[in-house]
Amino acid sequence: MLNEHNGEALKAARFINYVLTAVVLITALGTAGLSFALLSQNQAEKRTFVPPHIDRAFTISSDAVDEAYLSMMADWWIHLKFNVTPSNVKRQFNLLITYVPPKYWSGLQDKLMREAEFIIENDVTSFFEVDTLSINLNEMKIRVKGTLNKTIAGRTLDPEPVTYLLQADYSSGLIELHTIAQEIPL
Repeated sequence: MLNEHNGEALKAARFINYVLTAVVLITALGTAGLSFALLSQNQAEKRTFVPPHIDRAFTISSDAVDEAYLSMMADWWIHLKFNVTPSNVKRQFNLLITYVPPKYWSGLQDKLMREAEFIIENDVTSFFEVDTLSINLNEMKIRVKGTLNKTIAGRTLDPEPVTYLLQADYSSGLIELHTIAQEIPL
């Protein structure tokens, strides 16, 4: 009689061991799966929250930005491109190029390097005063009107009213600058 109870207890203990082993394995697989999902989500969602000076609220998501954010980024890009001196031009242009995607990089880098050499060799200082900034959020185009002020070798040039067109892109949480071009009046 005692052996029968021991045999049943042994069967029950084995069954409980199997159940506990299955629970531990399922929990381990679930934890591994959730860890992998969290890791891949973290790597897939990249965000860029620059500019360094934030003066108003803005909204960004994985696939869109609002006008306030694009306006701040346009101000930052204009600052990097046109507020230069011989001592800071290389740093400014190197920061600017970090926003340019690889397919536009080579052409823009050559142009910026030639401009930087000219600025250094001719002691050019410039700053751009923004008057108006117009944004087409659907096309990610920004029109910036303002006044470009320059000095060359210590000689101040007349302020020049100019308009620049910026083409940007925003996808997967990454802001990109494709072009900065001067608008030529007709």
